Amino acid sequence: MGNPFFIVERNIQTLRPDEMKYYKPESEMSFALKESEVVIMTGTAIVNHSIDTILSFVSKGKRTAIIGPTASMIPDAFFERSVNVMAGVRILEPDLMIKILKQGALPTIF
Repeated sequence: MGNPFFIVERNIQTLRPDEMKYYKPESEMSFALKESEVVIMTGTAIVNHSIDTILSFVSKGKRTAIIGPTASMIPDAFFERSVNVMAGVRILEPDLMIKILKQGALPTIF
């Protein structure tokens, strides 16, 4: 949509070459989050224990979302911490998903 954005990532190897222009190191996270109008993070922030640090830099009233397969865990706890949206994934056809993953594909819709 043309809005400026950035990516804060601990593991820079997970970024594609075309994403590198948006990369900011973790050392710049505090400033970047304070300047943002919207914060969207993946559920990986829960898994790698960076969620508390990230949320500590997000001011109340800022639109904040946690998205991805691990995001749907205990949503009420995050709503209490000013997260507005929890967007997880629901697999409707698990056997088909496993088959596709075994074939090396990246699923989009099941």
